Amino acid sequence: MIGIIEKQVLERKSLSFQAKYLYMFILRQNAILNNFKIDILSLCEQMICTSRLAAFSPLPKHINALLHELYAHRLIAVSNYTNTLNFNGKSISLPYFQNSSNVTGKPFFIDDTWQPSNGFYANAIACGLNDCNYSQEDLHDFISYWSNRAEQRNQSGWERAFISRLLRKRQASAVSNKAATRSLAAQVPNIKAQKTEF
Repeated sequence: MIGIIEKQVLERKSLSFQAKYLYMFILRQNAILNNFKIDILSLCEQMICTSRLAAFSPLPKHINALLHELYAHRLIAVSNYTNTLNFNGKSISLPYFQNSSNVTGKPFFIDDTWQPSNGFYANAIACGLNDCNYSQEDLHDFISYWSNRAEQRNQSGWERAFISRLLRKRQASAVSNKAATRSLAAQVPNIKAQKTEF
Protein backbone atom coordinates (compact mmCIF):
# COMPACT_ATOMS: atom_id res chain seq x y z
CA MET A 1 0.00 0.00 0.00
CA ILE A 2 1.30 3.45 -0.91
CA GLY A 3 1.48 6.07 1.85
CA ILE A 4 -0.07 9.54 1.59
CA ILE A 5 3.24 11.44 1.56
CA GLU A 6 4.81 8.91 -0.80
CA LYS A 7 1.88 9.42 -3.21
CA GLN A 8 2.12 13.22 -3.00
CA VAL A 9 5.82 13.14 -3.87
CA LEU A 10 5.27 10.72 -6.75
CA GLU A 11 2.59 13.01 -8.20
CA ARG A 12 5.03 15.93 -8.55
CA LYS A 13 5.34 17.14 -12.13
CA SER A 14 9.04 17.81 -11.52
CA LEU A 15 9.69 14.08 -11.13
CA SER A 16 10.33 12.26 -14.43
CA PHE A 17 8.28 9.26 -15.49
CA GLN A 18 11.44 7.16 -15.67
CA ALA A 19 12.29 8.01 -12.05
CA LYS A 20 8.70 7.23 -10.98
CA TYR A 21 8.85 3.86 -12.77
CA LEU A 22 12.23 3.03 -11.24
CA TYR A 23 10.89 3.81 -7.79
CA MET A 24 7.44 2.21 -7.99
CA PHE A 25 8.11 -0.91 -10.02
CA ILE A 26 11.69 -1.76 -9.11
CA LEU A 27 13.08 -0.14 -5.96
CA ARG A 28 9.83 -0.41 -4.02
CA GLN A 29 9.38 -4.05 -5.05
CA ASN A 30 12.97 -4.76 -3.99
CA ALA A 31 12.27 -3.10 -0.63
CA ILE A 32 9.36 -5.47 -0.03
CA LEU A 33 11.91 -8.27 -0.41
CA ASN A 34 14.34 -6.39 1.91
CA ASN A 35 16.76 -5.82 -0.95
CA PHE A 36 18.17 -2.30 -0.65
CA LYS A 37 21.49 -2.74 -2.49
CA ILE A 38 21.83 -1.00 -5.86
CA ASP A 39 23.02 -3.00 -8.86
CA ILE A 40 23.16 -0.48 -11.71
CA LEU A 41 23.51 -3.06 -14.52
CA SER A 42 20.53 -5.02 -13.26
CA LEU A 43 18.50 -1.81 -13.06
CA CYS A 44 19.50 -0.98 -16.65
CA GLU A 45 18.07 -4.32 -17.80
CA GLN A 46 14.87 -3.92 -15.78
CA MET A 47 14.28 -0.41 -17.16
CA ILE A 48 14.52 -1.38 -20.85
CA CYS A 49 11.35 -0.54 -22.76
CA THR A 50 10.99 -1.67 -26.40
CA SER A 51 7.86 0.35 -27.18
CA ARG A 52 7.76 1.66 -30.78
CA LEU A 53 6.55 5.05 -29.51
CA ALA A 54 8.72 5.55 -26.42
CA ALA A 55 11.63 3.13 -26.40
CA PHE A 56 14.04 3.46 -23.48
CA SER A 57 17.37 1.66 -23.19
CA PRO A 58 19.26 3.28 -20.32
CA LEU A 59 22.98 3.29 -19.75
CA PRO A 60 24.42 3.10 -16.22
CA LYS A 61 24.86 6.90 -16.20
CA HIS A 62 21.11 7.30 -16.89
CA ILE A 63 20.16 5.05 -13.97
CA ASN A 64 22.59 6.89 -11.73
CA ALA A 65 21.00 10.22 -12.78
CA LEU A 66 17.53 8.84 -12.02
CA LEU A 67 18.72 7.77 -8.57
CA HIS A 68 20.02 11.30 -7.96
CA GLU A 69 16.62 12.59 -9.03
CA LEU A 70 14.88 10.29 -6.55
CA TYR A 71 17.31 11.41 -3.84
CA ALA A 72 16.52 15.07 -4.57
CA HIS A 73 12.83 14.32 -3.99
CA ARG A 74 13.66 12.41 -0.78
CA LEU A 75 12.23 9.18 -2.16
CA ILE A 76 15.54 7.43 -1.47
CA ALA A 77 18.26 8.06 1.09
CA VAL A 78 21.88 6.97 1.21
CA SER A 79 24.68 7.65 3.66
CA ASN A 80 27.52 9.99 2.65
CA TYR A 81 25.62 11.44 -0.29
CA THR A 82 27.36 13.77 -2.75
CA ASN A 83 26.02 15.07 -6.07
CA THR A 84 28.72 13.03 -7.86
CA LEU A 85 27.93 9.77 -6.03
CA ASN A 86 27.93 6.56 -8.06
CA PHE A 87 25.11 4.54 -6.49
CA ASN A 88 26.36 1.16 -7.75
CA GLY A 89 26.89 -1.18 -4.81
CA LYS A 90 25.43 1.31 -2.30
CA SER A 91 22.69 0.41 0.14
CA ILE A 92 19.76 2.81 0.06
CA SER A 93 16.64 3.27 2.13
CA LEU A 94 13.21 4.40 1.01
CA PRO A 95 12.16 6.98 3.63
CA TYR A 96 8.48 7.14 2.61
CA PHE A 97 8.02 3.43 1.98
CA GLN A 98 6.41 1.64 4.86
CA ASN A 99 6.47 -2.10 4.86
CA SER A 100 3.52 -3.24 6.95
CA SER A 101 5.68 -5.83 8.73
CA ASN A 102 7.79 -3.01 10.18
CA VAL A 103 4.84 -1.21 11.75
CA THR A 104 2.93 -3.91 13.53
CA GLY A 105 4.27 -6.69 15.63
CA LYS A 106 4.62 -7.68 19.22
CA PRO A 107 5.82 -5.17 21.82
CA PHE A 108 9.48 -5.52 22.80
CA PHE A 109 12.06 -3.97 25.09
CA ILE A 110 14.32 -1.53 23.27
CA ASP A 111 18.05 -2.32 23.09
CA ASP A 112 21.24 -1.03 21.43
CA THR A 113 20.38 -2.72 18.13
CA TRP A 114 17.11 -0.79 17.63
CA GLN A 115 16.79 1.34 14.48
CA PRO A 116 13.86 3.29 13.01
CA SER A 117 12.21 1.52 10.07
CA ASN A 118 12.06 2.71 6.47
CA GLY A 119 8.66 4.28 7.23
CA PHE A 120 10.16 6.51 9.94
CA TYR A 121 10.59 9.57 7.71
CA ALA A 122 7.01 9.51 6.48
CA ASN A 123 5.73 9.11 10.03
CA ALA A 124 7.96 11.93 11.27
CA ILE A 125 6.75 14.35 8.59
CA ALA A 126 3.14 13.39 9.32
CA CYS A 127 3.78 14.27 13.01
CA GLY A 128 5.17 17.70 12.09
CA LEU A 129 8.88 16.91 12.17
CA ASN A 130 9.92 18.43 8.83
CA ASP A 131 13.66 17.91 9.37
CA CYS A 132 13.76 14.14 9.84
CA ASN A 133 17.53 13.89 10.15
CA TYR A 134 18.91 12.74 13.47
CA SER A 135 22.39 12.12 14.79
CA GLN A 136 23.74 8.88 16.21
CA GLU A 137 23.93 10.76 19.52
CA ASP A 138 20.16 11.47 19.33
CA LEU A 139 19.49 7.77 18.72
CA HIS A 140 21.92 6.64 21.45
CA ASP A 141 20.40 9.04 24.04
CA PHE A 142 16.90 7.82 23.21
CA ILE A 143 17.86 4.15 23.50
CA SER A 144 19.83 4.78 26.72
CA TYR A 145 16.87 6.52 28.31
CA TRP A 146 14.32 3.83 27.44
CA SER A 147 16.51 0.73 27.88
CA ASN A 148 16.67 1.46 31.63
CA ARG A 149 12.86 1.31 31.93
CA ALA A 150 10.64 -1.74 31.95
CA GLU A 151 8.49 -0.63 29.03
CA GLN A 152 7.60 -2.51 25.89
CA ARG A 153 6.27 -1.04 22.63
CA ASN A 154 6.01 -2.29 19.07
CA GLN A 155 8.18 -0.77 16.32
CA SER A 156 5.64 1.92 15.51
CA GLY A 157 5.32 2.87 19.19
CA TRP A 158 9.08 3.26 19.62
CA GLU A 159 9.26 5.37 16.46
CA ARG A 160 6.48 7.69 17.70
CA ALA A 161 8.35 8.09 21.00
CA PHE A 162 11.58 8.90 19.15
CA ILE A 163 9.76 11.44 16.95
CA SER A 164 8.29 13.11 20.07
CA ARG A 165 11.75 13.33 21.63
CA LEU A 166 13.22 14.89 18.46
CA LEU A 167 10.32 17.38 18.26
CA ARG A 168 10.87 18.47 21.90
CA LYS A 169 14.61 18.83 21.28
CA ARG A 170 14.05 20.96 18.14
CA GLN A 171 11.49 23.15 19.93
CA ALA A 172 13.85 23.70 22.89
CA SER A 173 16.66 24.58 20.49
CA ALA A 174 14.43 27.07 18.63
CA VAL A 175 13.44 28.78 21.91
CA SER A 176 17.10 28.94 22.97
CA ASN A 177 18.11 30.47 19.61
CA LYS A 178 15.35 33.10 19.85
CA ALA A 179 16.49 34.06 23.37
CA ALA A 180 20.10 34.38 22.19
CA THR A 181 19.00 36.56 19.24
CA ARG A 182 16.97 38.85 21.53
CA SER A 183 19.89 39.16 23.93
CA LEU A 184 22.22 40.11 21.08
CA ALA A 185 19.69 42.60 19.68
CA ALA A 186 19.38 44.22 23.11
CA GLN A 187 23.15 44.70 23.24
CA VAL A 188 23.35 46.43 19.85
CA PRO A 189 21.99 49.84 21.07
CA ASN A 190 24.52 49.80 23.96
CA ILE A 191 27.36 49.16 21.53
CA LYS A 192 26.22 52.05 19.32
CA ALA A 193 25.95 54.36 22.35
CA GLN A 194 29.50 53.47 23.42
CA LYS A 195 30.84 54.28 19.95
CA THR A 196 29.19 57.73 19.86
CA GLU A 197 30.67 58.74 23.22
CA PHE A 198 34.21 58.77 21.81
